[in-house]
Amino acid sequence: MSDLGRRDFKDKIAAKLKPESQKTFTESAGDKAAGKMDAAASRMQPQHHKSLTQKIGDAFTRDNSNRRAV
Repeated sequence: MSDLGRRDFKDKIAAKLKPESQKTFTESAGDKAAGKMDAAASRMQPQHHKSLTQKIGDAFTRDNSNRRAV
């Protein structure tokens, strides 16, 4: 589960598990664009507005540039 406007965790994991050598150009470009958009959404959303699962997911994927106290 992810917050509104954020990339789903299953999609993040699937993108990380598939080797770049096996991705098509469009898959690779799409993963990079989605990752950048998700990171930007993470930075824009205040930490206190994130769900617990999103906080954990951000910490796991290092999308945690909003390191404010919970």
